[in-house]
Amino acid sequence: MIVHICEKEQIKYLYKRVDKRIERLIKKFWLGPLTIVAQKSLKLSDIVTAGLDTIAVRMPKNKIALKFIKLCGTPIAAPSANKFGRLSPTTAQHVKKQFGKSIDFIIDGGRCSVGVELTIVDVSLKKIVMLRSGVITAKDIEKVIGKKIDIAGNHYDKVFPGLFKRHYAPKARVILFEKSDLKKFNVKNSGFVFFKILAILL
Repeated sequence: MIVHICEKEQIKYLYKRVDKRIERLIKKFWLGPLTIVAQKSLKLSDIVTAGLDTIAVRMPKNKIALKFIKLCGTPIAAPSANKFGRLSPTTAQHVKKQFGKSIDFIIDGGRCSVGVELTIVDVSLKKIVMLRSGVITAKDIEKVIGKKIDIAGNHYDKVFPGLFKRHYAPKARVILFEKSDLKKFNVKNSGFVFFKILAILL
């Protein structure tokens, strides 16, 4: 789970070491949709990181989230507000629709400013690895770091949600069809994507 903070100084108690790469990323992208994975502080309990030697940290931009963390008096380890494999919500209503009565209450911080998942990078290795691309791209990271970064794939040995084959998937059927089959569908309850192929003769 990602650990959420309300003050940048808190990273000193969470990371084992804050190097120049982390400092540059924080200066450019925090507050914002970037999670930074690095070696965890030896003072932290293994419960926080599920026994891993790294910790994922982010500092949200939402004022209500920041105030909530501050009132708690400690960084908060928490998952995303969606069921595993389902789309990430962008409003409190989306959360309520997914979870129903299984949760006691929802803190409504308003609509998310970004409608895609946040970007996650791992700086615990010699070369920075992008675990999940979001609104902040690999090119954005490389401009700040000044070096090429890796994109996580089969060679990455850590288990991470963004690396699963099926993740953040809408609960819907996808059907491939010919144009002639269009009349078979209930247009009111369907969405369509059409492709036009152009033949270019050189």
